[in-house]
Amino acid sequence: MYTFEKCRKRFLPAGVERLCDPDLLDIGCARRVLDMGSGLGKLAVQLFFSKPHIELVWGIEFSPSRYAMCYEVLRELCVSNPHRLTFKEMYGRSAGFQVTEHLPQQKQKQKRRLRFFCGDMLSSHFQKLALQQHFDVIICETEVPQTRFVTFLRCFKRLVDQPTTRSVLTYHDLDKVQHNNNNAADDEDVDIAFRYLKRCYPDQEQKRMIKTSWTTSGNSIGHVFHIWSSQR
Repeated sequence: MYTFEKCRKRFLPAGVERLCDPDLLDIGCARRVLDMGSGLGKLAVQLFFSKPHIELVWGIEFSPSRYAMCYEVLRELCVSNPHRLTFKEMYGRSAGFQVTEHLPQQKQKQKRRLRFFCGDMLSSHFQKLALQQHFDVIICETEVPQTRFVTFLRCFKRLVDQPTTRSVLTYHDLDKVQHNNNNAADDEDVDIAFRYLKRCYPDQEQKRMIKTSWTTSGNSIGHVFHIWSSQR
């Protein structure tokens, strides 16, 4: 049994568990999860350690300070659990760090991996890396600046259009973002339509309301995210 005293301060377990429900992201069937804008790593860490059927979780964070805090927490966790966890620095253009869980001997070929990057989640380099992993659940819980909406649409479309994608969560309403920027790429041959995604519970905000770190005070009981399912 792992201990997460430091990690517990970084995420809200109830909100993550709500996302795992079959009527939302249905994490129970997921094998590979991508968290874009992972912050302190609270979501990725909880999914990795509480859902043993998930074989790979990736997180990418733009803020070096948040990434550094996540780095230190997980490095200490690996040091205190050397027989079960390995911490590895990654170098080169794919820099970051990775935590590997060592399963019992009979399951050594099924090592589970938790990996974090610090960088721009909309960069072409990260897109190429992510596309190679064939994620089935993609989470973008962060807000994207309006000046980068077109780049966001292009990047996100490439990721969610993969045949493996089953469910998606976004902070932004993709339909509204696309509608407000449908003329921004007129001078280029770029298709930014999300034709394989179907909105879940469009008229039921309560069902899409998830507890977050910025909705723990006052009268707010959660933030309303946008949930999508693949129609391939």
